[in-house]
Order: sequence, then C-alpha cells, then structure tokens
Amino acid sequence: MILLLQLPPSSVFTSQESKEKQFRLLVKKRLYLFNKEQLLQIEDGDERKEKLQETFESVVEDYRRLTGKFSIL
Repeated sequence: MILLLQLPPSSVFTSQESKEKQFRLLVKKRLYLFNKEQLLQIEDGDERKEKLQETFESVVEDYRRLTGKFSIL
C-alpha cells in the first residue's frame, strides 16, 4: 500500500479510473523489475504480458486480503 504514496501529487485531482491506472502501472513496473530475468526468458511478448497480468491480479488479491483484515479497503 506504500505504492499509493508514490503516486504523483497531481493524481489527487484526477478521476478514479486514472488513479487506478497509475496504481496498476506502478505495481506492474515493480513486478516487472522484480521478475525481469524470468520474464525475459519468455520469448513471446503477449505471453510475457499475460504472465505479468496474472502476477498483478494475484498481488491485488493479496492486497485486498491483507487490507481486509484491518478494514482499510
């Protein structure tokens, strides 16, 4: 959730959809950098994007589970 603090200040006045997109891109960037070696072994770019999306969805699910325990989201 610390990633939310990394959103640019200008995002305070943007739409919810824009905030979600910024969050999604920030998380995917972090995941890509963390898993770069494994992802680069996948030659097909579409498959690489699919794996990154699957990982993103898993992380979001985990965020929801964790924040749900503390009634944050």
